[in-house]
Amino acid sequence: MKKVAKELKKYKYTTIVVVLFLIMIGLAYFCYTMFFGAIGVPQYGNRLDGREEVMPSKDSLDNACNELQKQYQDITEITAKVNGNIIDYIIKVNKDTSTKTAKEMIKNVTKIYTKDQISYFDFQVFVDCEEEKSGFPIIGYKSKKATDFSFVENKD
Repeated sequence: MKKVAKELKKYKYTTIVVVLFLIMIGLAYFCYTMFFGAIGVPQYGNRLDGREEVMPSKDSLDNACNELQKQYQDITEITAKVNGNIIDYIIKVNKDTSTKTAKEMIKNVTKIYTKDQISYFDFQVFVDCEEEKSGFPIIGYKSKKATDFSFVENKD
């Protein structure tokens, strides 16, 4: 033990530099894993496994939007997109649309999808009025495990 202490005293500055260098490497590794640790890992992990089999094409999303627009003349603008395992719809309606009609629109969004798609994807529908109107915006959400939409609406 005395021999080790004697060697450390002899090479005191070298020992301090080596210890500080090892501490710096440890800190650099810690910072790297904190800030960049998820690089190369898929954003959604394995939650999207099997999505390719049930993924709606861009054309089918456009057809769904067109079908809804034909069914409801109140719709002035509609877009649909897939985000992970959620299909998002954003619908703008004219000022004469009632909240009851808007909720009916939301419920009819899933009618054009297959059972496999409905059991895989969650649906999120935002309905907003062109002008400021009481009861709007309305948000409808349907989990893949749910049988129907749940609604959130502005109550001012």
